[in-house]
Amino acid sequence: MRIGVVTAFPSEDWHSARLIAAVADRGCAAVVVDPAAVSLRLTRAGVEATAGAERLMALDGLLLARGLNPRGDADLQFEAYRELAHSGQPQVNHIDALLAAQDKARASCLFVRAGVPTPETRLIQRPDEIRPALEALGWVVVKPRFGSLGHGMLRVRDTPRARAQLEALLERDRSLYLQRYVDTGGCDFRVFVVAGAVHGAVKRHARGREWRTNLSLGGRVVPHVPGAALGRVAVAAARAVGLDYTAVDVVRTGAGPAVLEVNGHPNFELIWNASGLDVGAAVADHVVRLASLHRRRRQRAGRSIALPSHARAIRRAEAPRPWAAAGSSASCE
Repeated sequence: MRIGVVTAFPSEDWHSARLIAAVADRGCAAVVVDPAAVSLRLTRAGVEATAGAERLMALDGLLLARGLNPRGDADLQFEAYRELAHSGQPQVNHIDALLAAQDKARASCLFVRAGVPTPETRLIQRPDEIRPALEALGWVVVKPRFGSLGHGMLRVRDTPRARAQLEALLERDRSLYLQRYVDTGGCDFRVFVVAGAVHGAVKRHARGREWRTNLSLGGRVVPHVPGAALGRVAVAAARAVGLDYTAVDVVRTGAGPAVLEVNGHPNFELIWNASGLDVGAAVADHVVRLASLHRRRRQRAGRSIALPSHARAIRRAEAPRPWAAAGSSASCE
């Protein structure tokens, strides 16, 4: 089987390199696809997605390791992934789930809709909403809607200085994401979920008086075995956003675990270095299982059509069906 691994940085990016190697370890051809090379051709016959000479719809599955290359057009790249998923090709993670995970506002709405516990949050656009939000939430974490590694986050409470600061941010960003601060004693949990199951976790400790636990800010990581409650909310968060694999940031509160956010492109190197656990192998197993099912469905669809002897065979694509994962490992046929 041939699995497309989408990334502009196949060797420079640890995450991409690990997924390429894990797919190849299972006997599959790992076809590296640069997002900036993707093109769409639209004719009466339908939509054809290519990357150079590679026909992307002919691949048995697609693994979006790093789905965006800023050297190209992001909207075109995203539309190509949607067309490939619409054709029935397995896509891990689906582009719409990745975009939802990237947008903290969208992800938080999905958590609430699915009943996933998450700290109270306000999303506002007007300056006159700042003070009531601060009064209602107490200590507040202000997060960029799109961002990672803890950069751009603030912790404030209702003071004249904080209101002025937030007014300036609102003027710049046009909206604010305000989440009630949960005092966790400087630690939280990152739980890795693949195909609806927990595949490991780490506990992150903030450095000194720093309240953020990110490694980029000096945080420390140790292996952790998550309890049932922690695992349940992490799996529920992944399911709410539609992610096949993710790392879920969870905190403990007096009412039980609560989800802060999900990561569509989680850093597997974090848990690899902390415990030696290879989450990339579980992701590769998952995408190979889905690709194998997809390939068998295409083969069955092709055999079910009586091909005329005087013309070239035109094989019809089978309508997409829900994908299911079974077993604990997979290999290419």
